[in-house]
Amino acid sequence: MEDHFVGYQIKAETVNEAFTNLLEILLLKGNRVKIEEDDKGSRSGGKTIELQSLTVLIENPSPYIQVPPILSNVSKKFMDGMLFQSTDKPQSKRVLDQKQDVINLLKQRPHSRRASMAVWERTDLTANYSVCLAYLQFLIRDNKLHQSVVFRSWDIFNAFLYNTKGHIMLQHEIAEELGIEMGTLAVFIVSAHVYGIDEDKIRNYLLKKE
Repeated sequence: MEDHFVGYQIKAETVNEAFTNLLEILLLKGNRVKIEEDDKGSRSGGKTIELQSLTVLIENPSPYIQVPPILSNVSKKFMDGMLFQSTDKPQSKRVLDQKQDVINLLKQRPHSRRASMAVWERTDLTANYSVCLAYLQFLIRDNKLHQSVVFRSWDIFNAFLYNTKGHIMLQHEIAEELGIEMGTLAVFIVSAHVYGIDEDKIRNYLLKKE
């Protein structure tokens, strides 16, 4: 029986470097998992390529991200950093509702470990929408603002770039409010995956990067 690969860590200088590395390791080490069909569209059922318990550390989380042309139709409208500027999506509203509390806490207690946002709620378990973001935490260390994020599920090919830009923009806004520099962005992903219907596109993208 083939080993079920669990756990991997990626360290990258930039978001685009992390994106490429994630896709490469998913195709190289990912487990083939078939998921159930539901009413959420073509990517809700069929084959996925998944890695469990994957950690990504981006050392220089700049919002200047290159979007591959192959993704332009999927990601372009999100790349302006609007992820946490609108309350249209439940996860965005929950983050925005807690943002000022985090800023106030860090102003009062710069070394606090309590500056966190719980995003996933119990009601999401049976909701007809999908909240993939679970948790955010901000730490001030060495006069820099570091952000840690937990995703329960993440479509790396279609969502990594615009989700990550949204988190970087949020981190930048909080750091600016606090008058400190940006630190690292670390993400823990319970299920990092791509969909089988995107596999050929991913392989073509990686071939062009070489």
